[in-house]
Amino acid sequence: MCTLMVIIFLFPLVCVHAFRSCNATFAEGETLFSVAPKYNIDWMLLWSLNGGNSPDTTSPGASYRFAHQYIIQEGDTLASIAHSLATTPEAIMKLNFNRITHFATERQLLPGTVICVLPSFVDVRCLFSPS
Repeated sequence: MCTLMVIIFLFPLVCVHAFRSCNATFAEGETLFSVAPKYNIDWMLLWSLNGGNSPDTTSPGASYRFAHQYIIQEGDTLASIAHSLATTPEAIMKLNFNRITHFATERQLLPGTVICVLPSFVDVRCLFSPS
């Protein structure tokens, strides 16, 4: 079975510590392994977003990042953002559903709006392995 690897894309990110819309808090017993399925991503991406010595060592109440923050630019649409990140508008909507960044329609995505995004994954070994 193939393992997921991240493809890195260039896109406008925001690093605003006061506005942590793409962060969550560990509950008792949660680890990067156990929370990754909530976001439909691999634990390795969560570990790369958060660092640390071990992906299975966490503290209840500690904050972790589950996605990158993206600042909507003039002319952006969900389709154009999704295309540039090799994802889908539906994946972006799902990731932002019921969070601070929640939006119900694309009309709410005004320039300067911050949303959470994850680039898509592909197993590079599968792309280059002989058939």
